[in-house]
Parts: sequence; structure tokens; C-alpha cells
Amino acid sequence: MKPGLFWKLIVMFALLAPAAFSEENESINESLAVNSATVAITSVLDRFNLGEMMPLSFSVIPSESDDALVKASLICPQKELLYFVFPAALEGGKKSEFTAPPLQAFSEGVCSIRVDVESLKGDFIAGVSSNEFLISNLLTLSFDTDKSAAKPGEGILVTGNAKRQHSAISKGGLRVSFQDMIYTASLEGSDFSYTLTLGNSIKSGPHTLLITVNDSFGNTHTEGKDITVLPVLTTLEQALNKKAFKPRETLEVTPALYDQANDTMAGDVNISLSLIRFLLSDISLFSATIPSETAYAYLFNQSLAPGPYSLRTASGVLVKEENITILPTYEVEADIRGNTVIVRNIGNMFYNNKTVIYLEKGNESFVLNKKVKLDVGEEASFNLSEELPQGNYTVVVTKEVIVEKIVEKPAEQTAPAETASAPGVGDAGGIAEIPGNSSDNAILASSSIEITEDQRPFMTRTLQGLGDLTGRVVAESSRAMKSPVTSAALFSVILAGILTFIWRDSISNAYRKFREKNKPLASNDKEPIIVRKEE
Repeated sequence: MKPGLFWKLIVMFALLAPAAFSEENESINESLAVNSATVAITSVLDRFNLGEMMPLSFSVIPSESDDALVKASLICPQKELLYFVFPAALEGGKKSEFTAPPLQAFSEGVCSIRVDVESLKGDFIAGVSSNEFLISNLLTLSFDTDKSAAKPGEGILVTGNAKRQHSAISKGGLRVSFQDMIYTASLEGSDFSYTLTLGNSIKSGPHTLLITVNDSFGNTHTEGKDITVLPVLTTLEQALNKKAFKPRETLEVTPALYDQANDTMAGDVNISLSLIRFLLSDISLFSATIPSETAYAYLFNQSLAPGPYSLRTASGVLVKEENITILPTYEVEADIRGNTVIVRNIGNMFYNNKTVIYLEKGNESFVLNKKVKLDVGEEASFNLSEELPQGNYTVVVTKEVIVEKIVEKPAEQTAPAETASAPGVGDAGGIAEIPGNSSDNAILASSSIEITEDQRPFMTRTLQGLGDLTGRVVAESSRAMKSPVTSAALFSVILAGILTFIWRDSISNAYRKFREKNKPLASNDKEPIIVRKEE
């Protein structure tokens, strides 16, 4: 190749390249001149729903007159469709305008329309693509309600509007969903109205109301709005730990409120307890207001009268009453303070029973039977120094005796393993046992005391001395009759009786004088029974 020819080719390429680049760049625009024609598409809308009609208008300006075919195609991700072909006699330099039949949107996605101009021979003359647009199945939906909160059984009015992007819905469906309730209705036109009636047992709290619309082309849309269902008090319950109580026991009650769906709900409950009195006004023990599902405890007084009591719980218009019973209780307690035994009625009934005081001094055992009559809360006291001689005693106080006699023990025996000693005394000296010990013979108190001064009346000391001597004689009589000293023992008894008879006036005067200085024994007090153990 000659050098001159090479440089001529270089210059020709440089002159032709800008023109070729300009033609390719113009083919990308909406108005593009290819060869001898310019094609322009009228602006296309940016969004359509399925089933909507997509209009198309475009124009062609050829540089030369020619017969051609004008074509329009829909190009979508899933499908391309040539839907318009029109033969046209193009006149050079003159603008020809075309309107293609509207195409119904049928495929979802981002699409465009392509217009091409070809010669009758099939040669490409010009072409252009529209801006991209979206074909979607999502309708436009808006709605509102006349209230944001409602009670069970109330109605909620729902009003709204649903439409396609560029056209109204001629026929479709409406679906209203709230909790487990689903309502459907036909949709005629874009506007809709529906009254949602809440069920009587619907659950309380915030829930979402869902509205769904659809049309015959498969377009749909769902929107939601929060609606609060207000709780309605329906049931009141109360749980008790039990229904029968003794004094000093605790009542525990837990009230609970339930709504229309039988779910617990918040709220205050008034609790009160009253003594039921027929033909008279009830007596209130307590009244309190507490939150639902909160436990309330009340300790019964030890002196609370037995009988039926009414436990009442109330909230709003709901009231629940239940009877509980306070059981009758016969109960005493005892203290030993110095030489005094104090017995106190701690039950809720009049106490009329026997209290037994067991005492042991050395080898002697004493039993004091006291008939105790006490009103609720009263107490009685017994001064042991006024009934017993001097000495150190082990004292056990019980509220009842089960057996009628005291079992003697040898002096050297102290609570053997096979025979239990009296409760509360331990190894303090083997007080006489109480055979058949049970809960009816409950020990009230036990202690060791010392009586330093014999405050018994003179006649009491004298008579108890003779009784002690007589007791010894009777206790020993079976053996004394066989003993050489029988006559001496009998003589002593007879002599004591004769002396007492002779000095009876002196003894009586001395006793009267002594009574003026000393408090006489209570009428319900009995003389101590003295049992001496054999040496």
C-alpha cells in the first residue's frame, strides 16, 4: 500500500466517525433520526394495574417518501408481544401520526413499548422505545372507621375507597377480618361501606381490623387499622383457703374479675365480712378495697363469737356472697406466777370445766380440783400457799382429768423408760402418773415453786392434819390388823377423836377468830387430796 493512500483512508475515517456516533446516540432518545426517518412516541404513563388499557400514540417523519410497515410491541420481563402492525405510505419531510388500539395490561413487571419502521422489503428504517412503566396487581385502597374503640356487641362503621391506577372497579369483592371474624361482601364501584358488629364474647384489647379488596383481573390490596375492644365486667369470683375457722386462724380470700371472653381483667374489688344477726343489723368485721387477683388476709380474733359470717365481694353491679363459719372453741391457758396459778379463757365460748392442779412434794402427791367458770377473756387465780403446807413443789396444771385415781409409785422410782412421767415435769421428781393421758388431758402449765409460808386457815390445817392421819390409818389398816402394833395405832385414832370432841368449842372459837383475819376458801374450791407414798 502506498503511503499516500494510507493517509487518505485515515482522514476519511476521521470525517465519517462523528456522524456515525451521532446517529447511534440519537437512536436512544424518544425522537431519533435513523437513516431517513424520525420516530417519536407520545409520553406513556408510569403505572398500570392488570386489566387496564394502555393507549399508544406516535409519529414518523421520513426524509424520503416511501411505503413502510409501522410496528408496535409490548416488551415485559416475562413476555414480548407484537400487537400493532400498520402499512403506511410515508411522504418525505411530512409528519405522519399514528394511534394504536389500546392494549390491555396482562403481565406484571417493568415494561416498555417499542415502535419500529421498516420498508416493505424488510429493511430497518427507524425505531424508538418508550420510557419504562410498571404493571402491578396492587390496587389503591384507603378506609376509615367511625370509632377506634368499641364494646362487645357494638357496631363499627367502615367506609373506604378502592380503585385501579387509572380506572374505577366495576366489579370486585370486599373482605373484612377482625380477630376470628371474617365478613365478605360484593364490591360495586370504588366506594364501599360496611358495618362490623362485634360479638358478645369477643376478646378485649387492641386488635387489627383488616380490609381486603380485589377485582376481576386479579388486582388486590389489604390495609389494616388498630381497633381496641373494651372489656366488660361479666363475672366475679372469689377463692377461699377454707370455709370453717377457729379463732386465731387466718382467712385468705383472692377475688378475680373476668370479662366477656372469660379473661381476667383489671379492676378494684370491695371485700367485707359481717356477722349475720337475724332480725338485727349485721356487725361488720372489716371492709377493704383491693385490686383483682390480689390476696387479702384477715386474722380472726381469739374471742370472736362463733356462728355464720357473710363474706361479700363486689365490683360494679356484680356481687358475690358466701357464708363462712367461726367454730365454737373451748380453750383456756394457764400461767404459774410465784405461788399463784392463773387460768384464762382464751376461747370464744363460756368455759365451765374442771382444772386440775397436780403437785408433788417429796414423797407426797397433791391433787387440787378447781371448777372454773369463765366468760370469754376472763381469768381466775388460785393461791397455792393458801391451800398447801410449806415446801418445794413440782406443779402441773391440766384442764381435765380422765381417770379417777392416782397411781402410786415407789419413792425411789423416777419415770422408768417403760412408763412416761407427766408431761412438762421431766425428771423433776416422779409426780403421780395420769393413766390414759390424751389430748383431753392437755397440760396448760408446769413449774417448780416454793411455799415459804403456810397461809392456810387454822381449821383447814387441823382438819387436813386429821384427814392425813386418818388416811394413813386407812391406808395401813389391812397390814396393821396383822401387826403387833395394831392396838397402838387404834388407840391413837380413838384418843385423837376423844380430844377433838372435848376441845371442840375451843377449836371452833379459834377457827372463827382466824377467819376474820384470813380470806375463806372459795365455795367452788375443794380441799387438796393428799396421797403419801410408802417409804
